[in-house]
Amino acid sequence: MGINSKFVILIASCAMLTTPSNAGAAKRETKPHHRHYAERASSCPIHKNAYGDLIDCRGWRLRDNATGWDNTCFHLDYLSSQFACASPNGQH
Repeated sequence: MGINSKFVILIASCAMLTTPSNAGAAKRETKPHHRHYAERASSCPIHKNAYGDLIDCRGWRLRDNATGWDNTCFHLDYLSSQFACASPNGQH
């Protein structure tokens, strides 16, 4: 093997070693950024069911006995919060 062929093999080896690391850097740069959940909450419409309970688009209900929005409720508008949401001991 001559000096030129060893030099060519060395350059090819270096190119093969640096290519995967550059591909990883490109992948990290193009990773999608997701919006935070709190940013979407303001665009979630709120409505009342037949019983007068306030319900948002995710099925969360504004409860008087809770500290605000209750996420333990079934997303069923035809049920009152008494039957759609979990009791204080965590059971539906």
